[in-house]
Parts: sequence; structure tokens; C-alpha cells
Amino acid sequence: GGDTNGDGTVTAPAPGDWGYLSIGCGSTFGSDILDYIRVYYSGAPVAGQARGLEVCYQKFNGLPAVSYTLQNIEVAHNLNGLYIYNTGHSVSVTNSSIHDNVNYGATAFVNEADAFGACGSRGTPCPTSMQGNWWGSASGPQSQGNPTGMGDSVLGPHPTIPWLTADPLEIVETPCTLNCYSNMLFLPGIEGSRLYRPDYAGGTDQLWEP
Repeated sequence: GGDTNGDGTVTAPAPGDWGYLSIGCGSTFGSDILDYIRVYYSGAPVAGQARGLEVCYQKFNGLPAVSYTLQNIEVAHNLNGLYIYNTGHSVSVTNSSIHDNVNYGATAFVNEADAFGACGSRGTPCPTSMQGNWWGSASGPQSQGNPTGMGDSVLGPHPTIPWLTADPLEIVETPCTLNCYSNMLFLPGIEGSRLYRPDYAGGTDQLWEP
């Protein structure tokens, strides 16, 4: 992060500035909840893979299916958004902020469940819920269930209704309007209660006592 090319404000970050973040691919997953992840300005294709944040939930033959949750994540200002690779589990994305991504906001590759999967026999897809998220517009995402949505697009038949009409992760600073006092205490007449500030000559100005 930060000004990695050292040019100050000459250039600004942009979608596709880097590849993608991949979590869990190539192994069994160690946690049933992913919480508070933020990915910006990624999504450039890498080896043909176009995604910003990739999360893999791979089910290996003989292992039980598990319910997984992604929550409080933000995927924004990327060339490509959230990509979930799910081969046999129940996955839910909720209370997250997915917005201002160029090509798509979210998608999921839902593979056939194997013969041991809780998603059904081979050929039955496993569910990937994308309900309860902010997509950059109060009208919701553009998806199969909501084709007129003005938010980021959701690729595939993944449920998105209901969605959030405000960003759950936005930090709103409320200015002080009542009893906005300093916590500094001055006791006139007691030795040591003095306040100084630097002056322009390199010395100090004594503000208290007067």
C-alpha cells in the first residue's frame, strides 16, 4: 500500500493495477468464516484468470460438506470482483460491500457435487448465496433475479434478494454538536499550570499564566 512508485500525487491507483488475491485454493479450508477483507484496484488477468478476490472451497472425495460464510468484506474499484470456487459446500456471502468493479462484482463457479456431497448426487449444483450485500446502488445488483439493478453485476444464478440499500462498512464520522469541550484543565494560581507553544524564532510563547 501507499505511494509504491514514489511519485506523490502524479499518478493515482486504478482498477487492474495488480493481479488478484487468492485464499484457500489448493487445500482444505481451515476456517468456516472469512471476516473483514478489503481488496481494491486489482483484477488484472493473470494466466488467463480474471478476478480480484478469489476464494476457494474445494471438497475432496470422502470429506463432509461444510457451510462457509464470507462477511464484512469489501471488494471495490477492481477490474474484476469476487470469484468463488466451490466444488461441494454451502457458501454464503453476506453483510459485505461489493461495488464500483468494472467487469463484474461477483460470481461463483459451482461445480458438480461428488457422490459424498451434501449438495446432492453428482450433477446437482451446490448453493452460493449472495443475499444481504451492498452492490453500489439501492436498486441492487444487476443479476438474473434483478435484471434492472444499477449496482455491480452478479454472474450466474446465485440468489441476491434481498440486498442492502446502504453500505454496511461505510465509516461515517459524526461531528461533535453538544458539550464539545477540551479535556485540558488549567488551575490558575497553582504553580506548574502553564501552557506553551513554539514561536517563529525557535523559542516558546507562554500562553498561561498570562
